[in-house]
Amino acid sequence: MLGIFIEKQDEESVVNFLETLLSHTVFIPVFKDGKPDILADMDGERFYPVFTQIEEAQDEYVDVQWEELPFPDVLDRLENIETVDAVVVNPFTENVRLPEELIRGLREQIKTM
Repeated sequence: MLGIFIEKQDEESVVNFLETLLSHTVFIPVFKDGKPDILADMDGERFYPVFTQIEEAQDEYVDVQWEELPFPDVLDRLENIETVDAVVVNPFTENVRLPEELIRGLREQIKTM
């Protein structure tokens, strides 16, 4: 799913990537207490990780449950998580970051559909 986007990163491939993402399910790592994992970088930015396939993260997550959700449902969940700066798709491989402004715009676009 991410191959062409990563290669080109032009406007058309970005639009195609987002359309594809919005029409697919993703996997969220959830700890035993029911809370999703939140990643952070060296600058203190916090990321909500989503994976296109569980295999993208099995080496990094050992003791989690995997929740499969349509990507639009992930966007809805993020409304209640104020401490996240971006969604990161496949953070341990492709590492595609979707900033908060983009997430907000996608959420608004979905509401008007």
